Amino acid sequence: MDKLQVQLQQAGQTLAKFHELAVKEDLSEVERDAMIHRFILSYDVLWHIAHDYLLHKHGLDAPTPKRAILDCKALGLIDETLASEAILMNDLRHKATMLGREGGDPDEIAGEVRKYDDRLQDWLGQLEEKVNG
Repeated sequence: MDKLQVQLQQAGQTLAKFHELAVKEDLSEVERDAMIHRFILSYDVLWHIAHDYLLHKHGLDAPTPKRAILDCKALGLIDETLASEAILMNDLRHKATMLGREGGDPDEIAGEVRKYDDRLQDWLGQLEEKVNG
């Protein structure tokens, strides 16, 4: 199994754990924080898969999430809608990582990350299609 296949498998596992929490109605404070953390991990693993795919299959080095997303969109690896939402997710990811340092409302961020459950799954599906296709 090559590196991209391993990464896709890990992404599926990470997204499954995020999904478990994202669909749960009443989260404890610990579960809420875990859901935010799982969102960050899920986003990171997906953009790193995109980065590695671009580098190994197309010879493009996309050193940032936004660059990887834009390059994937330009090559038709992900659709326009997903690319736009992935960039919004990147901004939310940054906001979530700054919770402890810059304040912010964890309940508000939890509500925002919950909305991206399906889109993260879509992103994984589109990456799997390209890697396996």
